[in-house]
Amino acid sequence: MTKLLVFLILGVSLNCQAQEKSIYGFCLTDAVSLSEIRRYLQPIALPSDQLDMMGSCLEALLSEARSTLYESYLQRKYRLNRTYKGNQGAATTELTGTTEGNCRLELLKKRLRARKTDEFSLGKKGKLQRTEEDLSGDTRSQLLLRKGIPGSMRFDQDEVFLTCQGGHNGNYILTVSLNTPDSGISTSLNITQGQLINIGSVVKDLAGKNRTLSINSGIDYSKTTGHDNYDYFLTLP
Repeated sequence: MTKLLVFLILGVSLNCQAQEKSIYGFCLTDAVSLSEIRRYLQPIALPSDQLDMMGSCLEALLSEARSTLYESYLQRKYRLNRTYKGNQGAATTELTGTTEGNCRLELLKKRLRARKTDEFSLGKKGKLQRTEEDLSGDTRSQLLLRKGIPGSMRFDQDEVFLTCQGGHNGNYILTVSLNTPDSGISTSLNITQGQLINIGSVVKDLAGKNRTLSINSGIDYSKTTGHDNYDYFLTLP
């Protein structure tokens, strides 16, 4: 009976230790947004994991066993340059615009596409057709930065680098660099919580031509004109 009681106490003790949670950090070599990470981790993530980004590092409140699962799952898609274990710190902080020593930023990407395509075919059946397309949509991403420590967000091929300074009387200074395959924008600006600021616009030309010639179909020719217009807005929610 005494041995059984000892085993029961030991079993409960080991189980409690196994369930203890700490903040685990997974630092990625490439810049990835929190929203992208959340989508990828959906199959294994729990609400209690409290996912957050600190610069280029994902932080989560995990048991040791689940931290191993996270590391293995992340390495299937991303390159990790280091991992760490720390106290709860910023990852369990209320998700407001600013916390002590941190800046929570939200980047909004607004897209407006206007495209026109002319198609011409000459073969067994002639065809002349014009199509016009107007598309718009918003993409949002959040990032939690330590003051003075650079961080970044990526939207497709466009990347935004951010550094947050200050915090006196609710005023912050942000250094923003927007890099695209075709251009770059860099600026410093003052921002207060709740303020929405346009940090730049990018226009991409959609012009293109295509021509094919075959015995069966004859001549096919298409011409596309138009543009993708992206506006980037930044706020402290």
